[in-house]
This record gives sequence, structure tokens and C-alpha cells, in this order.
Amino acid sequence: MKPIALVVIFLSCFVFSFSQSTPEEYCNKGLAQLNAGNAREAAMMFNDAILINNDYHYAYYLRGRANIEKENFTRAIQDFDRVIKKCPDSANYFYYRAKTKNIVGVFIESILDYNKSIELNPENLEAYHGRMASKFDLGDYKAALREMEGIMEREPEAAEHYRYRGFIKHHLRKYKDALADYGKAIEMNPKFAEAYFDRAITKNKTKNLSGAMEDYKMAIELDGTYNDPAIIDGVESYLDGDEKNACRYWKKANKLSKPFAEVLIDEFCEKQ
Repeated sequence: MKPIALVVIFLSCFVFSFSQSTPEEYCNKGLAQLNAGNAREAAMMFNDAILINNDYHYAYYLRGRANIEKENFTRAIQDFDRVIKKCPDSANYFYYRAKTKNIVGVFIESILDYNKSIELNPENLEAYHGRMASKFDLGDYKAALREMEGIMEREPEAAEHYRYRGFIKHHLRKYKDALADYGKAIEMNPKFAEAYFDRAITKNKTKNLSGAMEDYKMAIELDGTYNDPAIIDGVESYLDGDEKNACRYWKKANKLSKPFAEVLIDEFCEKQ
């Protein structure tokens, strides 16, 4: 048999095999890959689904989600734009486009998409959280606070809620109220390292430097993310009254890109 005939047979078999799978099957396989953390493989399967049926909006939606995981945010927004044009009544599609727009810093458009998502599905609590984050990132702290308080009315009491509200109040310079919220969060969850860390920043603003360092120390004990030798040595030095040496340790940690070193320098070493 001539080589060209073999190629024709191979291509015919490939096309036949390809045509046996439906867009739904490719999307199901791709979704399994996406849930397993394999965004690149998932995107390839969603592409195959679109090749079979380029009007299958669900494949564009899933590919958009895969593009978020791949940090290809421009393409993700393009996918969500297309799917929303085809199906403008899906709260989920608006939610994911809003989420992506927040990531790329288009906060006003993000808020508008969250508004639409909530209008279509008022029960989607994640959309309220996303809208709160976009308002905060926009710098509209008063609106973010109102949003957070609305969330706290809708959802069961949680330590995370008090921590978030405390963080917003800190940015509104309501330090006393912020400390009360952080205290409530820690009361509900005594191992809440992030709440200790955030409370330390607020305590520093109220000139309670020793209290701030004690909270940093507690955050370090509770969460390995904060547990870097230079960070710890700096905290110990600060508690011993040696601010200059503390800042030296933190600057050393910052050069090594250690988490939170820059925050400590900004808060405690501004005059060093």
C-alpha cells in the first residue's frame, strides 16, 4: 500500500474517532481535569468541545475558568464576554467575569458584574463577598463596610467575618472598633493567626507597640507562614527594646523576599 494511502486512512480514523466524542463528554473530562488542578489539560479539552460545536456556550464558560487558573485573565474575560452574549441570564457567568475583572483591577466593572450576578441569583453568597472585595480594592471603604455588615446579617456568625470587618475599619481609621472586631474573631477562634497579625498592625497605629509585637509573636507561633528565623529574631529584639536590631533582621528577611517582612518594616522601621 502506498504511503499516501496510509496517511488518508489514518486521518480518516482520527476524524471518525474525534467525531464519536460529544462536546458534553469533552467538557465533563475537562471539568474533572480542572477540579484536579490540571488547568492546561482541561483547557485543551474545552477547545476540543468548541471545535465540535462553536456555539456550545458551556465550553466557553469552562475554558474561561481554566484560563483564570492559568492566569491568562484577558482570554478568560473574552470567554466570559462571549458566553454572556449567548446566555445573558446566568448568574454564574457574570460572577466569574466579575471575579476576573477584580483580579485585573477593573473594579467598577467588576462591581457591576457582581450586581448583575446577585440580581439573577440573590442566594449566591460568594458574589456578595466578591462585591465587598471589589469595593474595598476600589478604595470605597465605607461601601465595603456596608457590604460586610450585610454579609454578616445573611450568614452565620464566623470569626472570618469579624476579621474582615476589623480590617475594613482599620482602613477607615476606626482603630478602636477594629480592635474590638479582631478581639471577637480571636475569641471565636483562638488559633486565628491572620487575626493576630492584623490586630498587631492596628495596635501599632494606636502606639501599643509592645502589644503589637506580642500579637506578631502569636501569629508566628500559630502559622508557619510567619515562621522565619529573621522575622522571629526581629520580633524578639523589638520586645527587648532593640528597635534598630529588629529592623536590621526584618530588612535582611525582606531581601530574601520573606512573607510579611515588608509589612513589619513599614509599620515599625519608618524612621530607621
